[in-house]
Amino acid sequence: MENWLPIFPLQLIIFPGEKVNLHVFEPRYKQLVTETRDSGQPFGIPPVINGEMKMTGTFVQLHEIVRIYPDQRMDIRCMGTEPFRIEEVNRPCRDKLYDCVRATPLPLQINGDQEKNDRIINMLKDFYESLDIRKALPPAKSPGLSWLIGHRIGMKPEDEYRLLTEPFETKRQDLVIKHLQTFIPNTREQIAIRKRAQMNGQFRKIDSI
Repeated sequence: MENWLPIFPLQLIIFPGEKVNLHVFEPRYKQLVTETRDSGQPFGIPPVINGEMKMTGTFVQLHEIVRIYPDQRMDIRCMGTEPFRIEEVNRPCRDKLYDCVRATPLPLQINGDQEKNDRIINMLKDFYESLDIRKALPPAKSPGLSWLIGHRIGMKPEDEYRLLTEPFETKRQDLVIKHLQTFIPNTREQIAIRKRAQMNGQFRKIDSI
């Protein structure tokens, strides 16, 4: 249908540039995937948070149908491209099983402040090292760094959604820094409490003065 975007609502926020693997089993979404494969057109994934479909989502481009099972379930690979705002919902699309929307692309600004990027990466490096987490971080010069790490810093879905809807990278950087300033010390304290609880009743060697 001209000017209508097929949608695949999920309990998942997808950031622009993010690669996503999905298992598709509902008939309406199997139809959606098949048709977007044949047309080459994108579909949309608006996040569902606390049972509510949000009005900002992400355009997604299907890259590959990895496997089709005997019952026509599918494993697919796709990538988020840019955020959009839903203007109108059609449930379901005419002659389709799936829903569709009229969507307006949102501004996509990915260049932020380099000093803020450096600060974010240094905060995460120190945090990872203190927990002995061996996981590579993106380079500090990466455009759109906030989206690259958005799923890796313990944000709640509501906070990730705010990252998605904020058009300016400098403001997204501020959201990430503010979150890390609270998340990192709180996480360290929780780990320390668990360690102390595990030692209850144990004999401990304490150096004398």
